Amino acid sequence: MKKCLVHNQIFVAVMGSLKQHHVVIVGAGVTGLQSAWMLVQRGVKVTVLEKQDGAGGVWKKFANDGSCVQVPEPAYRLPPVERVLTAHSSKQEVLHELENTVDLLRDAGADVVLGAIVEKVNDSSQSVVVEYLQAGRRGVLTADHVIFCVGGLQEPRKISYPGESVFKGTMVYGVGGEPDKVDVRGKHVLILGLGSYAVENGRECLYRGAEHVTFLARSRTRMVTDLGAHLLFRGQKPAIEVAHNMLSEAYERCSVTDVMPPEIQEFKLKKDYVSLYCTGEFRALQNPTTDAFFVGHALGKMNTVMGEVAEVLADGVKTTSGQKINASVVIKCLGFEGPQALLQSLVNVTHMHSPIMIKERVWFFPCDSLAKISPKEVQAADEKVLTDMLKTPQSGSNLAKVHTEIFCYFQERPEELRKLLQSGQLPYTEIGQLSNLTLAAGHVATTQESPVLAKTVQECRRQVFLDMRHWTLSECLQLNHASWRAICERMTGNEEELPYIWEHLKSQFEMLDEQAGESKTQLQLQVQCTAKCQ
Repeated sequence: MKKCLVHNQIFVAVMGSLKQHHVVIVGAGVTGLQSAWMLVQRGVKVTVLEKQDGAGGVWKKFANDGSCVQVPEPAYRLPPVERVLTAHSSKQEVLHELENTVDLLRDAGADVVLGAIVEKVNDSSQSVVVEYLQAGRRGVLTADHVIFCVGGLQEPRKISYPGESVFKGTMVYGVGGEPDKVDVRGKHVLILGLGSYAVENGRECLYRGAEHVTFLARSRTRMVTDLGAHLLFRGQKPAIEVAHNMLSEAYERCSVTDVMPPEIQEFKLKKDYVSLYCTGEFRALQNPTTDAFFVGHALGKMNTVMGEVAEVLADGVKTTSGQKINASVVIKCLGFEGPQALLQSLVNVTHMHSPIMIKERVWFFPCDSLAKISPKEVQAADEKVLTDMLKTPQSGSNLAKVHTEIFCYFQERPEELRKLLQSGQLPYTEIGQLSNLTLAAGHVATTQESPVLAKTVQECRRQVFLDMRHWTLSECLQLNHASWRAICERMTGNEEELPYIWEHLKSQFEMLDEQAGESKTQLQLQVQCTAKCQ
């Protein structure tokens, strides 16, 4: 059993008027269950509707056998038990904890209805009515609010290519256990795409004995090493600077410079954070986190080709540039459709107010796979919004906490909410098209006239940073070195096959650990003070 820590002191203050509220939450993934738990702690009557036969959201529907948590786990906090000393938890472990959360919610008086497909949502000035179908029977709920926590990954994009019928190998989509059924031993595997699922499939194919993996991608993706991601989540300026310096170094030292996004090379020269995250092809803050991608390329077990499929051949594919790629297994990882079609049809509107409001009684808590940042957004954003975006931890569970706090705050102060809506300060955007920048603009607009809410949101973020410091940087380096060796062993049978590329950071990390001791103590005192005040 892995060590866990309950950490609810920031979120347990009971707000009087909320005790009379009934809130329906649609979706029993990490975001939905995190929000449900926080509301139950406040005495709210909560009903969770989940269309699948169990909790888990994307983890239950799309995860493969080898799927695991990729972000640093102290930032991927599962409700109500919050991890601090674990890494790379498996699909099975994540689902177990979410199912445990369902049991705890039910024990606390919440209703969790599985197999419930929401068909219609009608709202009025007094209530909201949710119609759903479960096991062929129709159900109706009348509540004060409905919160959609459906995530950004609705259905895999299905694309067929010319010539697929002549392919003599195996072709599958890279989600929902499809690739687990394919024998890849000794085979050349072609993966279409370069997102998180693509990288995961490449790693797992090599672990399962594939001879070689080739990624074919239309655009360059900004990859972050496991160690770099850990540094980014610590909230310490020196550590963040080291993490960004590691971006280009990982590509260079692992022979992947031909697919390094140009904005990384530019950042190496200019140190411009806005250009790094808001320009180029990627234009988002969520980075696929992976050591296996870099190790695989350095070992010669992986390679990446930029381009698109023109046609499928009997023994591989031909790209639009005329290049032939041989493969006996093709795995499609072509991204996902967003939630806009689902939500727009259910609520009968197309736009929402960032960060979370569709209507006064209908809410949407975004968490993952946000839209790309547009150049127009960057031009319109002021310094405060850009700073907020860059300082916000990219953690789905933390966003759920922040958004639940915002929701609760305005239920206590409905006149402030109406005033905010009338002011026109909240960004108005198409449902499902929120970017990191639009979300940050919504956070700034929501909190700038509300110092109490601003402080609460800030403490949610600080808690993530504090939790990340249960490990010193030196300990992180040791753990990452061990993980690096394990990846080499699983890919080649020899854990010493590839030298560890971050050994030179040892003395720098020791120095940063000394500097961090005082700042960690200060941060702990700030969080403790806030908890006592609440």
